[in-house]
Amino acid sequence: MRRRLFFACLGFGLLAYSLAGGVGCRHKPPQKIDRLLTADELYHRGLEKLKPHRAFLFFHVVETQEAISTFQQIVDNFPESDYAIQSELQIAQAYFNDGKYDEAEAHYKEFIEIHPTHGSVPQAMYQAGMCKFKKTPIKERDQTDTKNAAGYFELLINKYPDSPYADQARECLQKCKGKLAEHDYFVAQFYMNRKDYRGALNRCDTILANYPGAGWDAQALYCVGQAHFLLDEPQQAGEAFQTLIEQYPSDTNAGAARDWLARVR
Repeated sequence: MRRRLFFACLGFGLLAYSLAGGVGCRHKPPQKIDRLLTADELYHRGLEKLKPHRAFLFFHVVETQEAISTFQQIVDNFPESDYAIQSELQIAQAYFNDGKYDEAEAHYKEFIEIHPTHGSVPQAMYQAGMCKFKKTPIKERDQTDTKNAAGYFELLINKYPDSPYADQARECLQKCKGKLAEHDYFVAQFYMNRKDYRGALNRCDTILANYPGAGWDAQALYCVGQAHFLLDEPQQAGEAFQTLIEQYPSDTNAGAARDWLARVR
């Protein structure tokens, strides 16, 4: 009797469970399958990812990597679309804004190589230069990045002199020249302290020849005058001091140059 009652209860329970499950399945919404997004939709989704927003307890969060991935989908799947070209620039700019200057420069260079006649090439060239400019070191360090930045800016100025980016490039180029001149002057002073006066002259001549007007001419002339004087070359020393006095009469080194000039004569 007990066994029949047990199985009867068990059967009723299974039937109830089955019916409940069946009802649940019938009312469960179908799984959504996202349709393929268009290039336009993907592009604007990428732009939205780049907008600062609040996430949890953090403010001004930018989903850089997600944006880059979205733009890359456009490049891969819609290569003939106008959005593909804009996406290439957006990827480069996203890396730049994230402080990943090597990655950004690589993408800007690739853009210039793939689209050499595109109207955005001056922009890409300027930004590639800025990638190097952002990495320029202090005067004591190697200045390869500074030279490379100057190279980009000079190329932009020469190829696209009327571009709005050319004006910005001229300002940055002048700053690059100032950094390079400062570095050479630092090295020249190092040579002077080591009594390597020829080495100092070479560095100062580089400043005067390659970076005139960059803010280091007077210092370089003063160093040239000193080096020639210490090398027992009074005529060349006098010429350097005289040029300094005539061209930069209000410079802090002008007074000392007059004293040196009196000794030369």
